[in-house]
Amino acid sequence: MLKKIISVLLFLAALFSLSGCDGSQNLRRVGGRRFDIGYSIDLKDDLIYLTSNDGFYIYSLANPTKPARLGAFEAEPSFGIFVKDEVVYLASSSQLITVDVSAPASPVRMGAYRMEGVAQAAAVQDQYAYLGGSSGLYVLDVSDPSAPALAAQFAQGQEVSGLEIKDSILYAAVPSRGVQLFDLSDPLSPALVATVGGTRGVVDIHIGDQLLYAACHQGGVKIIDVSDLDHPSTIGSFWDDDGGEALALWEEGGTLFVADNFRIEVLDMQDPAHPQEIGEYSRVSAAHDLVGNGPYLYIAAQGLIVLRWDP
Repeated sequence: MLKKIISVLLFLAALFSLSGCDGSQNLRRVGGRRFDIGYSIDLKDDLIYLTSNDGFYIYSLANPTKPARLGAFEAEPSFGIFVKDEVVYLASSSQLITVDVSAPASPVRMGAYRMEGVAQAAAVQDQYAYLGGSSGLYVLDVSDPSAPALAAQFAQGQEVSGLEIKDSILYAAVPSRGVQLFDLSDPLSPALVATVGGTRGVVDIHIGDQLLYAACHQGGVKIIDVSDLDHPSTIGSFWDDDGGEALALWEEGGTLFVADNFRIEVLDMQDPAHPQEIGEYSRVSAAHDLVGNGPYLYIAAQGLIVLRWDP
């Protein structure tokens, strides 16, 4: 649970970093909302869904620099969130909770499935939800979201801290093994396709336009070519000596944004084998996740932070 356990340490250390300068005129803060701490963030139809120690919040981006809080759902500390068809799939404590958000001002609990250990990440494709946590990966039948049911379990005994799905391939962040790819052609029996070497310690992943990016905590950022799914390969990396820890990633238009503890780093990916840092924002506390929307970045940190990137 690397990504989650360190949040308290990040908060304490962040108290000493708030006096830092931005470090980049191209990346600046333009808005935000304060609350205790945010962990995971999703964006659907100009609505932000942001998890916290108390469940999750919903914000409208009608004004992108002034997110307006529409509603909230109370739950135990929640570390992962996925939104599909007006249903939130929430990785909360030791459960996957399904929540009806068709009326964002009044989210309604639908159902839940309890797993062993701590739930950390969720992803959904078709009628199945994939739930990752401290005890492995669970496949849940959510054809009826009010009654999630266990369909299969795999990667047992391994912590899974991040999940992404693209073209029926499940990309999993497994800190003890690295980035792993599973074929979902048979969703009830996911088949391991490959494990990417040199990616142990990974806590989050992001699928870009052409590449896969892995946030490997103290190991920095790894850039992975997945054009050959049977033989994915690391073609580049980024790590600096400022004591940062890569926790989350977002790529847009050939630019990679990295949530790195107390800063957001901006990397030019024109040459993926040699990423170049071209910007930084350092007045941020315990950044756990981020998502982009046009020129704006939304950061789950000590509250919701809105940054604007003008290259």
